This record gives sequence, structure tokens and C-alpha cells, in this order.
Amino acid sequence: MGHAIALYSKHMYQKITSQTKFETKPHTTAHLAQTMTLLNMSNSELEEEILKNLAENPALEVDESYHCPVCGSEVPPGVPCPQCLRDQLKRGDDIFTFVSTRERISSDSYDENDDFYEDGSVDEQTLAEYVLRQIGAELDDTQKLVAANILTQLDDDGFVDVDVLELAQYYHIPIRSVEQVRSLIQHADPLGVGSQDSRAAMLVQLEELKKSRAVPELTEKIIADKYYELLKKQYQEIAQAFRVSIRQVQNAAEFITENLNPFPASSNWGDVRDPQKDELLRFGLPDIVLSYLENNPDNPIVIEVFQPTNSNLLLNSSYHNALKGSDKETKMKMREDLDKASLFIKCLQQRTNTILRMMQILVAYQEKYIREGDRYLKPITRAEIAKKLNVHESTISRAVSSKTVQLPDRKVYPLAVFFDRSLRIRTEVKEIVEQEKEPLSDIQIMKRLEKKGFHIARRTVAKYRDMEGILPAYQRKEKNK
Repeated sequence: MGHAIALYSKHMYQKITSQTKFETKPHTTAHLAQTMTLLNMSNSELEEEILKNLAENPALEVDESYHCPVCGSEVPPGVPCPQCLRDQLKRGDDIFTFVSTRERISSDSYDENDDFYEDGSVDEQTLAEYVLRQIGAELDDTQKLVAANILTQLDDDGFVDVDVLELAQYYHIPIRSVEQVRSLIQHADPLGVGSQDSRAAMLVQLEELKKSRAVPELTEKIIADKYYELLKKQYQEIAQAFRVSIRQVQNAAEFITENLNPFPASSNWGDVRDPQKDELLRFGLPDIVLSYLENNPDNPIVIEVFQPTNSNLLLNSSYHNALKGSDKETKMKMREDLDKASLFIKCLQQRTNTILRMMQILVAYQEKYIREGDRYLKPITRAEIAKKLNVHESTISRAVSSKTVQLPDRKVYPLAVFFDRSLRIRTEVKEIVEQEKEPLSDIQIMKRLEKKGFHIARRTVAKYRDMEGILPAYQRKEKNK
């Protein structure tokens, strides 16, 4: 195990666990650490954190009259800031921004069949964090380092080739302890992540799936012993090897295609992925809403960043005044409370400012996607946004993490959708399949994509097709009979 990998995994462990209360980097200032923690929270998590601080710190109180965090003017309850609107109209801005504490749209007000929510794609940069959060409580400090080491080496598909013996020797722990960590990772969500390859990942998924539903006979044996023959669709050879009918092998193959995901990092986080299901992942209330000014699609886009209703905080003036008549020991405690309260308010403001600035850049860059749909999404990275804002890339990762955005079509996505480099190509794959007269193979789809300027491998076409729940060509052919 290279020393560089070990050092990097330790760094990643500290980065990940600083958000999960495992530990905080010693050189990080209190201001930056608290801002980063708040930035990583969704609105519901932030509301709980504010309530906790209000309960613990008497120097904090909620301002009864709401003031706009951007311009400072007093704002009537439940409406965007009129002063900000006037200023932006006067300047002729192309994009309008507001910070709002009005009641967010509730999913309860929509019919169950309303196409209001949309599932998004995995935020690959937070996958290690997401998995470590799930299993962290079951690990001791050394095992957390082992888990971080494994998770930092995941490839784009969620696989990693772990040398259990080397890890055990490096961290001076029993081999079974490393194997326990890897098993916990593999059985976390998304199922199969941290496996060596697709076969191992699907066996983990199958193990979990068998607990809740019937699985065709021989499915596990086919994956374990005849996986490569399965990939080549050599059903007759598999049937002969197991002395069963070809129909039984086909049933198992269909089950595998419809219920197991060979690429864990590309799955939706949640239950075992079933591409044939019509159910949409519900994200609850959006943290950010994009709409058109006066609901007119020809008008500028409006960015409304929601904050909890109790986020309008200020220092308790009575508490501050009580300092004068207090003894030395009490004064020290009260000053500490006031310092903590002041820091918390500043960190809240910085969180809001960072999200606003990030959204202004994202919306300007992805305006055509917001207005016209998936095929117009432009590739952009968190590092590029970080450079424009002159902040560290991890700041943008935290600002994106756990946040959802509602687009003007009223569909709610993970905010990470703006960084989904595969969405545009996946949209093209869907359109090619929808327009095909005869089922096209992955190679044929690849060649059509090349004509449109998208140069990707056949394996990547298969992965994107799988992500969109599109059956292989031979199965689409059988389905159309």
C-alpha cells in the first residue's frame, strides 16, 4: 500500500468526518469550520441546527421583524424582498436573486400522479462521504481510516481492488477487521459499492434482494460461475453447463437485467435499482426554486434561495446589557456566549452568500438547459465554479451536497444535476432508441452518437443505456414481437 495513498486517504477521512462529527482539522479556523458545516446542511438540517443554538445560547434570539440578508431592508413576511427587486430591475439584471423565508411548496398539495418530482443522478464527489456516514457508527477509529482509504480509491463505477492483507498490515489490525469494513461498505447504499467488479457488486445486491422477494432459480450461480458467458448471451452454453432449459437461463437473465445494477456508482441512492419501475424518487421540499419573473418564460430567471423561518437571528440586546453588572466569572461566560452567537450569525450569512453567488453563476451558465431541457446541459465542474468564486472546490461540493432545486417546469432535482456530465449524452441515447425502427446495438448507437459529436466507448453506451432503464437490443427486439 503506497505511503501517498495512505496519506491521501487520511486527508479524505478528515475531510469527510469533519462533516459527520468524527473529527475536525486542527488548523481549520472556527469560522471556516462552522461555515463549512452549515454549508453542507439542507434547509431542514439547518433549521434543526438553528433551534439547537437558540436553545443552548441565551445570547441569540430571533428577530421578530424580518430583514433581507442581501440588502438589509425590512421585508413583509412571506414575500421576496421588494427593495432587491427594484434594484435589480433598475440595473436591468438578466437574473434576479432573492433570499426567502416564505413557506416552501409542499408535495402534499400535488396529486400523487402529478409529474412534479424527478430523480437525478449520483453526486460522485460525495459518494465516499455518503457511504462513510452510513457505516461510521459501526466502526472504531482505525476502521474509519481503513474505510476512508478504500472509499478514496473508488473508480467512476464504484469499484475498488482492495489488498486486504496489505491494509491489515499497514494499519496493524486483523484481516477480518478489514474484511468487515469492506463488507459494511458493500452493503451500504448504493448496494455493491466498494466491490472488485460488476459480478461481485451484483452478488451483494442479489443477497439483499433475496430477503424481500423471490429470485429465479440459478440466478446466483449464473452470476458467480458463468458471468462472462452471460455477458455474451451464451444461454445455450449456460443451460448445458447447469443441465437446465434455455428458458430458465433467459428468465434469470431478464431478472438480472431488470433488478441488478452492474455499476453501483451510477445507481440512484436508495433501494435496489429497478429501471422498469415508474416510481419517482421524492426529494421533499426544494431548497432553491428557479422560476420566471411574473411567470413569463420570456422574462429573466428568478433564483429564490429558501432559508428556515427562524434564520433571521440577532444578538440578544438584554443579554449584552447585563454584562455591565456581572461579576468577572459571569462576564467571561457571557462574553463567550456572545462570541459564539456572533460567529453563528456570521456563518449563516456566509452560507447564504455562498449559495447565492454559486447559483448566479450556475444559472447564467446553464440557462439554456433550464429553459429548454436536458439536451442543453453544458459540462461544468465544481472546480470551475470554485475558481470563479475564488473559493476551494470543497466549498462548492458542500454547497451542492444535500440540496435540491426546483426548475421552472416544477420538477425537483438534486442540485448536483447541474454538474451531471452524462445527462446530455444519456438524453441523446434515449432519443436514438425512441426513433429506432429496428433495435440498435450499443455499437450502432455509439456510431450515431459519434455523428452528433459525442465520442464515447461502447461500454459507456451500455452504462448510460442501463442508467436510463433501456433494455439491450435483443430484449427490445423480443419485447416488440
